[in-house]
Amino acid sequence: MLLTEATGHLQGILTDARASLIAFLRSPDRPTTALGLFIRYHAPLLLFFPVLSLLSPLRFVIGPDLHPVILIFAPLMLAVGSLVLAALLDGLIQHARTPHVPDESDIEIKNVALYLHLPVSGSALCFFIHPLLGFLVLLLAIAYCLYLSLDLHALVRGKTRAEILVHFVTTLIVILLPLLILTLLSSLWRSIQILSEY
Repeated sequence: MLLTEATGHLQGILTDARASLIAFLRSPDRPTTALGLFIRYHAPLLLFFPVLSLLSPLRFVIGPDLHPVILIFAPLMLAVGSLVLAALLDGLIQHARTPHVPDESDIEIKNVALYLHLPVSGSALCFFIHPLLGFLVLLLAIAYCLYLSLDLHALVRGKTRAEILVHFVTTLIVILLPLLILTLLSSLWRSIQILSEY
């Protein structure tokens, strides 16, 4: 049942993303939280990533022989990473007003980017054809979904694409700043160790 519902929404996004998003936002039984949307729509599709990657018959004939651990975890990490980015983008846009005053229209417009990232989860089928094709389609799906998210967030929020792009860059900074700080601290620690040896 969940798989049928997820594939129906996936087909709607690929056919007419704007109409599918509007129908999703108007649906009374749609998930209201990001976790609920993930479990209901993304999880049934994400389960196919490791299975279809390992069962691909062409991976034994054409292309490099990838380790099973890479086949299982790399697509999942890429897909889930892009979904986390989408959820953070939704959250930042949701709370980007000054001052933050909840209103009814804003409560209804939730999880736009996470919903529009269904093609990322749906790209699992391409891993059955060949893992390298699967990775290529997955990367293209991530780029396409990011474009859709920025474009349709601007549409439903009544903002410009530039304003939404600022929120997207802020999301990237929120994700990358801790990694940058850890990298700098690690480099500083190694430099101190090297200097202490002399």
